[in-house]
Amino acid sequence: MQYDKFIQGVTDWYKAITLPQPLADELAKGDIDHFVRRRGSKVRGEILLVSAPGGERGGMVVGKVFLDSVKKCGAQYVYKVSNPERIIEFPCQKPNGKSEIWDCFYTANVLTAYPKINLRQWIQFGK
Repeated sequence: MQYDKFIQGVTDWYKAITLPQPLADELAKGDIDHFVRRRGSKVRGEILLVSAPGGERGGMVVGKVFLDSVKKCGAQYVYKVSNPERIIEFPCQKPNGKSEIWDCFYTANVLTAYPKINLRQWIQFGK
């Protein structure tokens, strides 16, 4: 469940950013390590990737990454990320406002990473 504010012992506090599909999925999977926006941000650290509303899986948290840097390049900003992790999709609603990265509060321990499996071992196990 998403909350409006941080409640000690009840919620976890995250930073989040909305991105269009398939960009959000590509970042969560680690296929790419940067993206471009028109506005910069001073936020660094772990951020949730939220799929833009209206598209496939719109308004859902699809992963999280570590935001390493934001550099101005002409009229745009390049966001460099690392440590991608896919998250089991969970609804997310952006509060009103134009900030690039915003605060997002969820019930403690509700966001779960996709399990990592060794596909070769899993295939041999089924034989």
